[in-house]
Amino acid sequence: MRGETTHLKEYMSDRADTVIESAAAMHDCEVRVETTAEAPSAESDADLAAVVSDAAADVAGVDSRLDSADLGGSEDATYLMERVQSHGGLATFVGVGTDHPGGHHTPTFDVDERSLAIGVDVIAGAIERLGENPV
Repeated sequence: MRGETTHLKEYMSDRADTVIESAAAMHDCEVRVETTAEAPSAESDADLAAVVSDAAADVAGVDSRLDSADLGGSEDATYLMERVQSHGGLATFVGVGTDHPGGHHTPTFDVDERSLAIGVDVIAGAIERLGENPV
């Protein structure tokens, strides 16, 4: 189950359980619902996101920056972000855009390998900045 927010994901999961259990009861069947995977939503820390954005401005190959956007759903990375933030740390989601034929989580997804070096340079630049001026 995925949702734009953790609240929406939980609502949809609860609703799906209710529908499944009701359908089973209506047809005099037994059902067992088991959650095997889910991920919370997360919000980037603005100060850390600004450091990454500033670092990206200095990287060759970065032609635009989006300083903030909703993640638009849960991701595996949101587990890591939530864990860091719940222990007092800062976290931000960093995405490197590419021109590939399909979206994420589709059979046509393909990594544009040139973008990997750009992403490494952005993260390295952010780490250097944080070493000089922690947020």
